[in-house]
Amino acid sequence: MSAIDALVAETPPARRQGDVLGHPRGLMYLVFAETWERFSFYGTQALLMLDVGALFLALAIAASASAQTGMSPAAPEAKAPPPWIAGAWRLMGTRQRMTDGATRPDPDLGAHPVGYMMYDASGRMCTVFDSDERPRWASAPPTDAELRAMFDHMLVYCARYEVDESRGYIVYHLEIGQSPNTAGTMRERRFERLGDTLTLYPTPLPAGVVEWSISLQRVQP
Repeated sequence: MSAIDALVAETPPARRQGDVLGHPRGLMYLVFAETWERFSFYGTQALLMLDVGALFLALAIAASASAQTGMSPAAPEAKAPPPWIAGAWRLMGTRQRMTDGATRPDPDLGAHPVGYMMYDASGRMCTVFDSDERPRWASAPPTDAELRAMFDHMLVYCARYEVDESRGYIVYHLEIGQSPNTAGTMRERRFERLGDTLTLYPTPLPAGVVEWSISLQRVQP
C-alpha cells in the first residue's frame, strides 16, 4: 500500500452538513417517533388503569351504602317518620265486625291479647302480639301441640315503615317474620290517631269480616 493510500484509509469521512451527533438527521426523527409512541402507549395504559380503579371504587362505595341502608343506590331516601309515632305502643284489644253486625275479638289473639308495637325514629319497627289465654308449657322442650299453638296465637315481625299522613296509612316493608315467606312483602294499614291512642285497620279481611281494628295505647315513660 502506498503512503497516499494509507493516509486516505486513516482519514475519517467528512461530516455531512446537518448530521446530529455524527448520525443522519432522519435517524433522530425515527428515534423521537419511537420514543413518543412508547410513551403514549404505556402512559395510556396507566391512565386507563386509574380510570378503571376509580370506577370500581365508586361502585364499592355505592354498594356499601346500599347494604347499610337496605336500598338500591338509585332509590330515593325514605321520608323521616313523624315524631309522634316513635316509642312503644301497648296492644289494648282487637275487634272484628261481622257481616251480620256482630263483633268479636281476633280469634287468633283471643279476648285478652297482650303485646307491643315498637317504632323507632330511624324508620324501623317490631311487633310482638300474643294471646294471654295461651297456657304455659307443661315442660321443656314444648310439645308439638304447644309449638303449634305458639305459631297460631302469636304474631311477630320486624319491618321498615313509612307514615303516609296525607293518605292516613302506615306502610310496612317486612324484613323478619314468623314465616320466612313474609320477608320482603309489604303491608298497608289505615290508621287513626287520637292523642295517645292509635288504631290500625288490617287488610285483607277474613271471610265474614267487614271491619277489623287493632287498638294501641302509647306507653308513657
